[in-house]
Amino acid sequence: MAFADRATTLSRFERPDHRFRYLDTLIVVFVTVLLISNLIGPKICAVGPFRISGAQLLFPLTYIFGDIFTEVYGYAGSRRAIWLGFFGAACWPAWACPSSGSRGSRF
Repeated sequence: MAFADRATTLSRFERPDHRFRYLDTLIVVFVTVLLISNLIGPKICAVGPFRISGAQLLFPLTYIFGDIFTEVYGYAGSRRAIWLGFFGAACWPAWACPSSGSRGSRF
């Protein structure tokens, strides 16, 4: 009887014990595209007669990923992906800075 009561209280959109198969992989691709678009942002690419920034080619993909996360995986999956992308972008300058040994030693 308790199981039947619990089943009726859950809406059809709630999945308490469900794990999505591709969510983690798509989040990794989303964060990678976001970081690469930040990295190649100042690079100018020639596409036909147009000169555009490299980020203008990749950054719109992050919006497509955001829509996919929201529509397929719900707001919880979308929030998780966006927060991981935010923290990845916030930690990126620490990883992207060259070490002092790569420029040659002054001493």
